[in-house]
Amino acid sequence: MEIVAFSNKKGGTGKTTSAINFCAALGRKGYKVLAIDLDPQANFTADSGGEAIGTVAGTFDFILGAPLEDVVQHNEYYDFMGADKRIENQRSKFEEKGSDFLLKKALAKVEGYDFVVLDTAPSMSGIVFLALVACNRVIGVCDADQRSVTGLGDLYSAIQSAADYNPGLKIDGILITRDVPRTQANKFAVDVFHQAAAQINSIVFNTHIKERTVFHQCTALHTNVFNVDAKSDGAKDYEAFTDEVLELFKKD
Repeated sequence: MEIVAFSNKKGGTGKTTSAINFCAALGRKGYKVLAIDLDPQANFTADSGGEAIGTVAGTFDFILGAPLEDVVQHNEYYDFMGADKRIENQRSKFEEKGSDFLLKKALAKVEGYDFVVLDTAPSMSGIVFLALVACNRVIGVCDADQRSVTGLGDLYSAIQSAADYNPGLKIDGILITRDVPRTQANKFAVDVFHQAAAQINSIVFNTHIKERTVFHQCTALHTNVFNVDAKSDGAKDYEAFTDEVLELFKKD
């Protein structure tokens, strides 16, 4: 079972959009997927069609010991558990001595999935550290802006800090989003990402997620790109990215 964290300390990179569409693309290919929303903003939960936490249990409860069957929700492509403000308001529970393995221990009881996808918050808080201890794959999501490199560097540092708990973890690949080809600024940013990838023993995925109108429709409708227009160029971008990830994981 692959446990994949989508992460970057910088906000606004398209991380949640990418995690949602990756899960949907996997589901369309027949893979069994469990997604976990670790961001107290709960955008992944809302855009997955989730019920508001409070009426149902979610990620916070799962980490603290609730069984999967009590927290899991479903849509047509994947299973998921939702986030809420308790992740932020009671974050001290994830920063106490001995808490580092809480998510890893909870996931050890999970069976029957090909992929677990972790949508992390745009921070390097205690809950993100739990994700880095629990996962075996990391995808750094960066919008086509060289300022995303700073957030990526913070993610790399956090992975180094987690090395005692999860040796060998690295950023498997960098996904560039909101790509606007043929602009000078965009080309410069892409060059910067390739340089950064070489320094941290990673790669930049060949597939870039281009800036497209369909993604604004997805946000407005709280859904994935395949439900809006499965034949759109945006859907093709995420299909290609997912295929590339699958091929990369097969090599390891």
